[in-house]
Amino acid sequence: MYGPQDYILFFLALALFLGGLALLGTIIEWQENRKAKRQERQLHRLNRREDSHRRHANYLAQMQEVLESVEGRKGA
Repeated sequence: MYGPQDYILFFLALALFLGGLALLGTIIEWQENRKAKRQERQLHRLNRREDSHRRHANYLAQMQEVLESVEGRKGA
């Protein structure tokens, strides 16, 4: 038959096992959160870069229009 110490050891082992599972779940959740934040930052940087390129293209188009209008006045 099992004595009181055996039951205590069993429940202690069970508690340690469940604690380990909880810790593993927490670690996995942290990794997923870090991955999601990293992807979010990459998307934010990509959007900023695209906005910068779009603004630069608009600026170049405006300067081209100004140049064409100045050249048109010279020819008139």
